[in-house]
Amino acid sequence: MTDESREIAKQEMKRLREEMRADVSRMRDEMRQEWFEAAAERGLGPRGPRGGARGGHQGRSAQPGRARRGGRQALSREAIVESAAKIMDKDGLAAVTMRKVAWDLDTGPASLYVHVRNVAELHGLLLDRQLGELDLEAGEGGWQDRVIAVIEGFVGLLFAHPDLARSALTARPQGPHTLALVERLLALLAEGGVPVGQRAWGVDILLLWATATAAEHADQEAESAPDSATSQALIAAMTGTGYPQIREVGLDLIAGSVEERSAWALRVLLNGIAATGRA
Repeated sequence: MTDESREIAKQEMKRLREEMRADVSRMRDEMRQEWFEAAAERGLGPRGPRGGARGGHQGRSAQPGRARRGGRQALSREAIVESAAKIMDKDGLAAVTMRKVAWDLDTGPASLYVHVRNVAELHGLLLDRQLGELDLEAGEGGWQDRVIAVIEGFVGLLFAHPDLARSALTARPQGPHTLALVERLLALLAEGGVPVGQRAWGVDILLLWATATAAEHADQEAESAPDSATSQALIAAMTGTGYPQIREVGLDLIAGSVEERSAWALRVLLNGIAATGRA
């Protein structure tokens, strides 16, 4: 992971913490308001913090606020995720806040917290939603070839959604599609004879590599010619005398396609996972 990727992850965490604090404050106020409104609608108490008539005949119907929910589909985690995905597709992941999702669903942010703990969890659920597009049976040949195909599919999926790739550094995906991915990777590692403990930790390494690779790619896409200066510096070092190891390796430092280098890196990880026991 590059220094820039770490800084982006740090800033994202800071933004999420600030948003969570603001949402908690709003949630307290809105839960109170919603309780008063619900009580007034059922004739159980005052309409709201400002008081007013009691009883069921002078409740919400006299207020010009939000429309009643009568007959509307009940709020659910699935509905929240679908709304968040719609906002993300239109305005980007940064626009996905609890308040905006609540507004889209015609409810208050406090209602969302019954189904989703915070924005970080919502981002994880969005990641899981995208994982539903992943082909877990991809690849042919031996177990390593099929692991590589699945992981490269995961990376490619994140490549297509740069905002999610960056978010994945701090909000790990969670949900049925994530569990299916983990289950598939564990099965392939087991097929390769990898011991149970190494399988458990190995899956985490593979997913972390995929996430970091996708996030780095997303960062590079946002820059202009990100590797140009680095490549020029290496080429200059190859022709000089102060870096004998770089000169010996030569252009092999930057040789190979992205696909070739990724496949090799994954084989290194897989061989290491299979060969390195847990102390």
